[in-house]
Amino acid sequence: MFTLSKGFVINPPNLCTTSLLNLLSVIPHNLPAQPKVVAVTSNGVTADYHKSIPCRAKGFYALISVPHADKLGMEKVIHWSAGWLEDSWKDGNPEAHILPQGWESRLGGRAGWLKSIVVVRSAILTDGEEAAKYKAGEDLSGQWTVSRRDVAHFISNDVLRNWSKWEGKAVSVGY
Repeated sequence: MFTLSKGFVINPPNLCTTSLLNLLSVIPHNLPAQPKVVAVTSNGVTADYHKSIPCRAKGFYALISVPHADKLGMEKVIHWSAGWLEDSWKDGNPEAHILPQGWESRLGGRAGWLKSIVVVRSAILTDGEEAAKYKAGEDLSGQWTVSRRDVAHFISNDVLRNWSKWEGKAVSVGY
């Protein structure tokens, strides 16, 4: 849905965050081998990435601020669950309607238990064809769009086949 005051809106506003919390809450922490978890968020969620957005694109990013708040909630859950250094989290806390107080207890109350995770931060998704000419890596900037098919290609043909290369990382993908 689109509103003039909020841009694009999802209902409920924490759909992705809640879904991730539900999924992670049923994974036992004492498994000998954890299931592989791939979470797709957005490269426009983090504060560092926002600094690199060109002025002509900032208006569009304002229109997707509500879905991005949900993706920020996902990133916070992943960051805590994976035990990524707390001082590296500089993106603030998601609002309470996205990530309610006490959410950590749903995940067993112990940070750092999730090791088998890859975060795929896609550029702005398009309905384009699969071209397999995207760039992927940590700390990429200047990647503004990517087709949904190419994100799927990256996950199925690179992330899942080369799990040890990507495990425990947040990776941007785009053109």
